Amino acid sequence: MITTQKLYGGGGGGTVCGKQILIEPWKTDPDFAKKYFILIATKPLWVKQISLQLSEVDIPHISSDAYAAVLLWERAKDIVRLLDDDYSRSAYLGLTWYWLTHDISLCQSSGNLYFDVQPFNTHFSQIIADLGAYVGDTTEEYVRRSFGHCKVYAFEPDEGNREALNLRLKRLMSEWRMNENDLIVVPAGVSANTGNLRFKSLEISPNSCLSDMGEKEIKIYALDDFFKDKQPPTVIKADIEGAEQDMIRGAAGLIKNLKPKMSLSIYHLPDDFVNIVEMIKDLNDSYNFAVRTHSSNFEDTVLYCY
Repeated sequence: MITTQKLYGGGGGGTVCGKQILIEPWKTDPDFAKKYFILIATKPLWVKQISLQLSEVDIPHISSDAYAAVLLWERAKDIVRLLDDDYSRSAYLGLTWYWLTHDISLCQSSGNLYFDVQPFNTHFSQIIADLGAYVGDTTEEYVRRSFGHCKVYAFEPDEGNREALNLRLKRLMSEWRMNENDLIVVPAGVSANTGNLRFKSLEISPNSCLSDMGEKEIKIYALDDFFKDKQPPTVIKADIEGAEQDMIRGAAGLIKNLKPKMSLSIYHLPDDFVNIVEMIKDLNDSYNFAVRTHSSNFEDTVLYCY
């Protein structure tokens, strides 16, 4: 483990999760650069700082994001050709450049998260699966844009988030004269198969996620199973911290047979920006695709499928 700060004074830096931290280990091994190649696997925010430190001492390295971008580049070029408009192509190539360099200079941030592409602007009488509903901010936008004429299944496995989500949905039902069965909180996650998985709740962050190190077990659904005896969703929104590919596997029947519109995060895992598009195209080749980035650093990069 390489620290994100320059720390001097020996090779030991304590432990994390029982593992020894090595601070500048090349100082204790003159042949370090010949023996090792460092893969930087951490948040993009920290990659550039670590890369600069390693470059200063000529240690060969690459980030996991950059490695994936290089490995998947030929497939990424094919995806660029699938995108509907020049803005999408620019946003997509900008994301690829960011994975390679962690340089945000090509970022073109747009507003209207999950709604920036024309087919997603209005949602009259839609049935919506809001996956990763968090505290209901996107659900509220669906309700507002449809003037209350929608039905939302708000999937949220995090108990703390659900408290706020329930409060918001109760208010929305009152304000828009909606019925209780119009806005339904589903206390579960989504994945490729229905069952139970470990879940890690991060109290100081909205980014709780499925994890083998999770402190609790939660219910998860494959969407094909969940909607087997219900009216299927016409819109699927997913911001589920890297579980998007598994969600697609569990919704293969819906995607193949019913072609719901989808707005999907493609920035959580380094291969999401290629694999997610290819998976959907393989299931239903009649989809059109657009890409938008809704932040200043390529987080909230969304693939729109319609």
